[in-house]
Parts: sequence; structure tokens; C-alpha cells
Amino acid sequence: MNEIAICVNIGSSSVKLAAFNLSNNELINNAHFNLSTETENHRAEIYKILEEFTNLVDKAKIKFISHRVVHGGKKYARTVKIDEIVYNDIKELSKLAPLHNKVSLIAIDYFLQFFPDLDQMACFDTAFFTDLPLKAKVYPLPYNFYSDLDIQKYGFHGLSHAYCYNKVSTYFKNNNLKIIIAHLGAGASLSAIKNAVCKDTTMGFTPLDGLTMATRCGSIDAGIILHLLSQNYNFASLNHTLNYESGLKGLSQISGDFKEILDLYNQDKKAKLAIDVFMHNLKKHFLAMLACLNGLDVIVFTGGIGENSAYVRQKLLKELSFLKIKINKSKNDNCHFNKSDLKVISSKSSKTKVIVIKDNEELALYLQAKEI
Repeated sequence: MNEIAICVNIGSSSVKLAAFNLSNNELINNAHFNLSTETENHRAEIYKILEEFTNLVDKAKIKFISHRVVHGGKKYARTVKIDEIVYNDIKELSKLAPLHNKVSLIAIDYFLQFFPDLDQMACFDTAFFTDLPLKAKVYPLPYNFYSDLDIQKYGFHGLSHAYCYNKVSTYFKNNNLKIIIAHLGAGASLSAIKNAVCKDTTMGFTPLDGLTMATRCGSIDAGIILHLLSQNYNFASLNHTLNYESGLKGLSQISGDFKEILDLYNQDKKAKLAIDVFMHNLKKHFLAMLACLNGLDVIVFTGGIGENSAYVRQKLLKELSFLKIKINKSKNDNCHFNKSDLKVISSKSSKTKVIVIKDNEELALYLQAKEI
């Protein structure tokens, strides 16, 4: 009997699912669902999605479930089997990743309820950044915040960054490259990797930090929070605003969907502002990652925006023209994935190679969990 593994990848705006054949690692089935933006409580919606997907496979053949869990804190640096302790730790860390850990627990609950005898694995997005240099990891706050309160940079989208790094190093047959990976989607982050070691990343203590995102603000002056607290804003309202009503959605007052806002760029002043802020912060943080590498061999674009927006790729690299990175306009404008999930869009004469990778966090989830 060919056993099956199901991989569950729930992001801030979508659910991606995949079923793999354990005997040959082949993909049996996959699906992509967008979560409703009308509610923050997705339990019924996620239960329905998981029910529909598990009905597509032979349930008797399911061996284990692998979950993407965004925040693993200091404790989890590798994939683990979910028991009561792990479950409660994921729940506690929901405070730091409210858009993600909570929905992962909903999926875990579903399988606990309907498939109680199956092993469930947690693959943590923070694990890839466990070995960040201390100078990049520690915030300039009182030292006991780090040593006693575990306040540090954790980094996120680790499954995606790890997958892209492995694809690039395999493609070039070289582990000693200087790489900036741009995971751009509803959530967005950059990482700087040198000689197989991640030197820094844009997300920090929580997935709220760094780049401008669909509904998250990214990096802002901490004094803004202090000011708003002094103006009688409470924790709940600030948490909701920063995570659900900021970023592209907050600036445009239209949507958090990049393509929808970009389509209105020349017609709506707020849409234009949202795109301009997104690109400005992308450029600014990109150069911060470059400073960590002292050189650059490869740029990788991935994620929903990174893979599909020729505008973002062209605009960013044009803004960085002083780096003399050359892209092939035709390849950039017509970057479609068919047989290959890695496309080189830079010109042959460009010293720095520019690559677009179709992200496959589900495969990463499967391979990591299979090793347990």
C-alpha cells in the first residue's frame, strides 16, 4: 500500500495543500484556496477546505500530516512531532504571530478531531534563521530583554528562503554564493545569505517587521506606538490596526491585493501612494541586505508578487541601476513556469544573476517531516 503524507501550508491570506506518495515522493494532489478577508475567524472555512481536500485521497493511506507553523520561538529549531507540549507552545506563540499560528492550530485541531491516530508534524518558519549572527539577532534594548524575555530577531518565511537557497545552490553547483532572496507576497521578507549562512533578514521578533505588506505595516518608528498608547488606543485596537488594516490596504483604502492596487496606479492617488511606499521600502531594505553581504552573486524573487509581478522586478532593479544588474526584458515580461520552476531573467552579460523561483513550501514541508 502506497502511503500518503498531507502537507498543510496556511499563510496570512491562503491555504495551500499537497499530498505526496511516500514511496516515490511524487505529488499526488494539490490545491490552493484564498481565505476570506471578511473575517478573522477562519475555523469553519478551514475545516471545509481540509474536508474537501482529504476527500480527494484515500484516507486509509494517510501516514502523517505536516504543518507549516510560522513562529517557533527560541525552543524550536527543527521539525518536531506535535504533542500536547508542542501544541501549547504554538498556542502561546500565537501572541507573536496572530495572523499565522492561530490558523495553523485550526488545521491541527481538524486532524486531531477527525484523524486522531495520525502523527502531525510542525515545521517552523523561524528554524532557518536560528543561527543568525548575534549582532543581527539582538535588539539594542536592555540585555535582559534578550537573555530573560527571549526578545530577539527570529525571522520568518524560513521554509521559503531555505527552499530557494537550496534550489539556487543546486542550480549553480555552488554553496559559496552571496544571495538576496525576496519572498514577496501578502507577507513579504528578504534574506541575505553568504556562503550558506543567513546573515540577516527583514522580519524580526514577529512577522510584523520589515517590508510593507498586504495588511501589515512593516517597520515603523516604535515611538508611534507609544504616542498612540498615550492617546488612549488600547492593545486590541493597535494589534488589529497594525496586522489587519495597515500596509497596502491601509494606505490605498482599497485592498491589500498588490495587483488590484497596481491596476489603479494611474487613476487613484492613494493606490499610487501605496505602491510607491511598497517599492521605496523594498529598495531600502534590499540595500540593507546588500550591506550584510559586501557583494552580490544572485537575486531571487519568489512568492505571489515576486513570481508574478514583472513590474516589481523591473522597477526594483531599475532603481538599483548603479549595481549594473541587467535583466532580459523579454524574459522578465514573459516569466512563466512550465517544465521548470526556476527561471533566469538576467542578461547573459549581467555579473549578478536574477532568478525567479516558483515557491514550493509544501515540498519543503514534506521533505522535512519525512525525516522525523
